[in-house]
Amino acid sequence: MKGTDALAAIETAEYFVEALNHALASGETTTIESLAADECGPCTMLITDIDNLYETGAWQEGGQISVKDATVPDDYAELQQLPVQFYAEQSESASVTADGERRAGAAGRKYVLQVVVEQQQERWMVVDLRDAK
Repeated sequence: MKGTDALAAIETAEYFVEALNHALASGETTTIESLAADECGPCTMLITDIDNLYETGAWQEGGQISVKDATVPDDYAELQQLPVQFYAEQSESASVTADGERRAGAAGRKYVLQVVVEQQQERWMVVDLRDAK
């Protein structure tokens, strides 16, 4: 997203989480691909996993992430990469095969999520995802 201030960085991180939830529910990864920088390894893994799941005719149920209380470091103006930190809650997930077989996935959990963003070509891009614990 455009803008160089901390608010634009937070909005980018929030939009990424919304787009990730959409991708988990639909298999459509175009938006997270557009927000993820090439060097974001966790982003690439998520996109690949989602694409692989849906290409087989399977889908995911649950796993949605809700975030609140976004924060950035006080010295954000001095940082090249800006960690946007949220309190996150992720619902339990399962995958369903093309044949309708339900397979257990991850348990629901609460954690601290960091979506690390960086200015690239005059917009914020996601360069890393971290479980900040």
